Amino acid sequence: MKKYIKILSTIFFFVSITCLLFPTQYLYTKTNQDLTTLVVEKTKKDIKNAIPAIEQNIKDEDEIGMIINVATLAKNNNLASVFILDNNQNLIATSTTKDRLDIENRAALYENSISKRVETIQTITEGETGMLYSIPLDPERTLFAEISLNDVASMTKKWRNFYYFPFAAMIALVLSVFLYLFARLLTSIPYNKLKKSADKQIKALQKELGKDGENEEILPPPEYESDPETSRPQNIDIKNADLDIFLKENNKKAETINVLENNKKSLSELLKFCLFNYTKNSAIYIVLNSSDQLVFAIDRTRKILKSNIADETSIADAVLDSEFLRFIAIAKEEPNTKLKYIIDDMIELNFYALFVKGQEIGIIVDGDEIQEE
Repeated sequence: MKKYIKILSTIFFFVSITCLLFPTQYLYTKTNQDLTTLVVEKTKKDIKNAIPAIEQNIKDEDEIGMIINVATLAKNNNLASVFILDNNQNLIATSTTKDRLDIENRAALYENSISKRVETIQTITEGETGMLYSIPLDPERTLFAEISLNDVASMTKKWRNFYYFPFAAMIALVLSVFLYLFARLLTSIPYNKLKKSADKQIKALQKELGKDGENEEILPPPEYESDPETSRPQNIDIKNADLDIFLKENNKKAETINVLENNKKSLSELLKFCLFNYTKNSAIYIVLNSSDQLVFAIDRTRKILKSNIADETSIADAVLDSEFLRFIAIAKEEPNTKLKYIIDDMIELNFYALFVKGQEIGIIVDGDEIQEE
């Protein structure tokens, strides 16, 4: 059972961590979007604060001042470059090299912003992580700012790899350990109860066997071995040996006893279990106590006993034919003797009335249907 619980917990761990990957990935994507929006909005605000000074430089035709203001604005940690283009995409001022701007390859991107003559923001798609922000300065000039998102991407990946995924794995592990302990608890409590009950039944059975060996006169048939000197049988006391054999067999079947669903079943339930397995090939097998009440009954012919008979039912209320009761009375008159009777030329029955010290213990009846030749 412990092995299967471990397998179940392991499977649950992998299923849990797989399911947690989806919310983890969603959290990563949402965080990345929120940080991107935050950085872009903050950078746009900084750019707009610098626009009035640049526009004044253009009015005053102060190119040096304009270049200085563009370079100062580009020192913002979130900006990769800042530059100004005219309507023909000629470079007016820049904070970086002309090659960095790659005007020829990005001509469509710049033309889109210039032609709209409004504030725009576009995603750079040439394998770079960033946004291109543009804002008109006057009818002839447009300011462009390349907002870098490398720090955002690096930060969110770090959070995903070192915080989100490990946290999800830890939750899956905790849930799996909890499931393992909970399953062990659910299985161990009834198992221990059944084991204690079975141990009590075994001890009671051993005690009963000890009493029977001291008080009863009827013993199992003795085994004999030949004495070469006297040439007469020598009786061997096998009572203890038989007890040891029984205990060994009983220990082998302890596992079967432990799985009994009702831990309050008495020794008679164990006897029924044994008799049921012993009488698998018998058509009829009936055990009565000294009060002529049913202790165990099987009638596969359905010709002797009524159906749906409860335990401890009187045999007089259980049989279909009163002739059966007469045979029981005859068997009691000849105790410890097997008597054979045939009912209606259809069923052959053996009656055995067990008596100990002149006191009736019970009656055993077994039989089969007579096969036509």
